[in-house]
Amino acid sequence: MKIIELEKNLSYEEIRRNWRKYFYQAHSEWEIKRVKRLLIEELFEHYTGKIDMLEMHVPFTKYEYAFQMMDNTAKYKGKKMLVEMGDNVNADMLSYFYHADSSTETPMQELNNFIRFLRTAEKVYDYILVMITNHDNRIYKFIDKMIKGKDQARALMEFVTSYSDIFEKVKLNKTVVVNDYILQIGSAIMTHFEDNSIVPATVARNIVKYLYPRIEKEWDTVFQAHTHCQLKLPVDRKLVIETGACCGMFDYWRNGKMNGKGKAGSVGYATCEMKNGVAIPNLSNFVFCEWEAWL
Repeated sequence: MKIIELEKNLSYEEIRRNWRKYFYQAHSEWEIKRVKRLLIEELFEHYTGKIDMLEMHVPFTKYEYAFQMMDNTAKYKGKKMLVEMGDNVNADMLSYFYHADSSTETPMQELNNFIRFLRTAEKVYDYILVMITNHDNRIYKFIDKMIKGKDQARALMEFVTSYSDIFEKVKLNKTVVVNDYILQIGSAIMTHFEDNSIVPATVARNIVKYLYPRIEKEWDTVFQAHTHCQLKLPVDRKLVIETGACCGMFDYWRNGKMNGKGKAGSVGYATCEMKNGVAIPNLSNFVFCEWEAWL
């Protein structure tokens, strides 16, 4: 009742001039994450050097290829950056796929292996950016599904240590967490959209259509993880590269169903060189290591 009386006693002009005093405007979680991401992106807006992009899926990582990548980059004369493209750990124990998974590693064991790898990578790279995507967020999804009350689930999530907190605690000095599925370094965008298709190049074409009206800064190249396939395709004056994943076969891919018809995955990673924040097209590519496992 007091609020209604207050509104009646104020003129439109007074409310209009001082609207911040009378109206509360909430910001979505996305807006807050975007501001944090842009602060990181500003640091590398004019980056010159090499960038390696890796999707690991610990504990199924093909480390021989990850070290092959680092061996090649260690010889590079200039700044070196590693972008972990998300799905850093598999975390199947916290998913519906757990009963079809042969891995016995706990999420914490997987995370320890990932941290061990990052510590090694810091000996090669000047900067490491870690994107957090669907597999990494499985613990939060697990809590949300197990606890039906929205407020109770959020309260419990506050007790879960974030990746940033963990990396700070274990003294990862060159590693920065990007809590997002999208990241822009100069003219190159790194994405981990949860999209897939059995028709080759569909995801690549859709990414360009989706990003065109939604990305504020200039861009010319996009690297997409998640699909476990590799591709390099010019689309409407943009260059799209699907990075592949540097990991082995998952049990739930071989479940008696004809999954992935017409689209065999490949193991590998992606790399590019950049000058003054511009990705060089002929030095931007995926690196093929092997095809997905035979039946």
